[in-house]
Amino acid sequence: WRVPNGMQDYLLLAHIRNEGYGVAYTTVDVCDGVLMPHIVMTKDWFEEQYAPQGRNMVAHELNHASQLRYAYSPIWWEMQLEYWFWEATATYIEEYTYPQDDAWSWFIEGYSANPWLAINADDDDPVTSLHKYGMAIWNFHLDEHVGGHELVRRLWEHVEQRDEFASLKMEDAL
Repeated sequence: WRVPNGMQDYLLLAHIRNEGYGVAYTTVDVCDGVLMPHIVMTKDWFEEQYAPQGRNMVAHELNHASQLRYAYSPIWWEMQLEYWFWEATATYIEEYTYPQDDAWSWFIEGYSANPWLAINADDDDPVTSLHKYGMAIWNFHLDEHVGGHELVRRLWEHVEQRDEFASLKMEDAL
C-alpha cells in the first residue's frame, strides 16, 4: 500500500478524543498547502477491555489514510471506485494486521443478515449500514480464490487516474 499524502515529510497525525464513544474516522487537513490525512478516535478504543478492537480500528483507519482518497488520487474527495469497497478493504486489512484477533468477523453479519442486498448497497439505515463492512468477504474471496492479496491492492492502483466520483463499478475494475 502507498504511503499516505504528506507522510514523506511528516508523521501521520492521530487525535485521541476524550468525548464520545466508539468513534473512529479518517479525514484530511491542509498542512503547508498539502492535503494530509489524519485519524480521529475516541479514547475508549484504547481501554484494556477493548484492546483487540482498538488496535484493529487503528489498522482500519490507517488503511483509509493510504487508500484512494489520500494516496491513490490527486484530489482527496475523489473516490473513483464504489464507496462500499473503501470500507470493505479497510475491514479486510484488519485480518492482515492482526490475524489472531478476528475482530473483523463481527462485520460479517452486515452481509449475511442481508444477502439480498446488492454488492454496492450503501445507506444509513441501521439494519443495512454494516453491509459495506461485511463485504470484506468479497476481498477475502478475491484474495483466496482469484488473485491473492496483490489483486485487492491492484484494484486501487487501477482506478487512481479516473476523474469521476465513484465512476468505476467492481465488475469493470476486475
